[in-house]
Amino acid sequence: MNNWIEKIDAFLISELKTEIEVIKNATSFTELGIDSFGIIYLVQNIESLLNIQIKDEDLFKISNYDELLNYVDSVQ
Repeated sequence: MNNWIEKIDAFLISELKTEIEVIKNATSFTELGIDSFGIIYLVQNIESLLNIQIKDEDLFKISNYDELLNYVDSVQ
């Protein structure tokens, strides 16, 4: 597994207080109780954690775990 995926997983587990399988299986972050402000918070922290930049216009294209990983992989 890529180190950056492990960092994202650890961060999401810590912030969302749930198991990674629950996060991976959710169809959307909103299903996990995360609103738009929560998504912004998560993305900002992941940007800092991985030293990457997620474009503002792409922010709301990331609606679940798989989309997040695919996006991060594309900017690595």
